[in-house]
Amino acid sequence: MIKRGIFGGTFDPIHWGHLKITQTALLTHQLKEVIWIPQLFPPHKIPRATITQRWSMVELAIASYPQFYLPATLEQWQNNLFSNLSQSPDYAIDTFYLLQKLYPASKWFWILGIDSFLTLSRWKGREILIPACNWLVAVRNLPDMNLLVQLQQVATELQSQGIEIIWELLPMEAIDISSSQIRQTSTVNQSLDQFLPPSVQQYIIQHHLYSDQKSLPST
Repeated sequence: MIKRGIFGGTFDPIHWGHLKITQTALLTHQLKEVIWIPQLFPPHKIPRATITQRWSMVELAIASYPQFYLPATLEQWQNNLFSNLSQSPDYAIDTFYLLQKLYPASKWFWILGIDSFLTLSRWKGREILIPACNWLVAVRNLPDMNLLVQLQQVATELQSQGIEIIWELLPMEAIDISSSQIRQTSTVNQSLDQFLPPSVQQYIIQHHLYSDQKSLPST
């Protein structure tokens, strides 16, 4: 079995925190690769950037990481995913079914942030998806006892639904970066250097994303 990670999200935009999370998962669990999945139609939010723009930003950001992959071209992924969907949005379970076909004989590690983990007991198809993966959780702030209790409550709630879960916190420092923070910073026309890889920052500037300004300062 080949150990593969899955890292999905809106990536609106992708930032250094996303890359740090996946690097940590890759190294601490000896994964062969991490497959990045920009959601086409996120169930619970409306992205500011288009799927073409978000897919392109992820492609630029992971280009220098040989063990990070997009599963296909955007066109191929859309065609493959829509063949399995009766309608949008695309849920995690839809992504997982398709990845199982594309990457057989895999041991799956689903990488996600704490906000997403806390909603697992409400995910569509969770009775199939959750036991099929190991769950690696990244936190934005250093975990305290209250946070650990919340995390354990997720596992307890799932057990009450008859669903067993294998999960753990990723051993890493807190990450004080969010995509919403970046969008807000962009709106006020401040430098994004501390948040984004240079290639992504240039893409945002060139396509005038997240701001009505013609350009953004860079250092």
